[in-house]
Amino acid sequence: MSFLDGFRWSFSKLEVAASCPFAFKKIYMDGIKPAANPFAQLGSLCHDLLARHEQGELAVYDLLPAFLKRYPKIVNAEWPVFPLYLEERTCQRIADYFRVFNGFPFRQILMVEEKLIGTLCDRPFSGIIDLLAEDQDGRIILVDHKTSSISEYRGRK
Repeated sequence: MSFLDGFRWSFSKLEVAASCPFAFKKIYMDGIKPAANPFAQLGSLCHDLLARHEQGELAVYDLLPAFLKRYPKIVNAEWPVFPLYLEERTCQRIADYFRVFNGFPFRQILMVEEKLIGTLCDRPFSGIIDLLAEDQDGRIILVDHKTSSISEYRGRK
């Protein structure tokens, strides 16, 4: 029996395996914990704020103040030196998003941050749905919040 026979896959594990097999081996096979990462910390903060909004715990107008208040406490890993002003530009972009965010135009929210466990291609698989909602026309919409650039995901399936 190999390590992968009982391994539970997720989208992020597949992404690591595809982008850097060496990192996949170190993290998931050798059990080495990766260093703190400001991008992951920022993404977690934004996911939490949006989930709290979607669950009715945080009003739209409270998102930006909550982001600005929690950012220094949550995002404490060191940012890369280059490109210059990366942290400032990234934070400004997120702040601008929360400044103009008016909520989602959904009729009904069905799931928020819901963990799913099942199989994919006969392998154990798990994932977390950021948001599942029904729009005004009765269509089901799956939302995957991203804090990274949209260009990183263009053309990917």
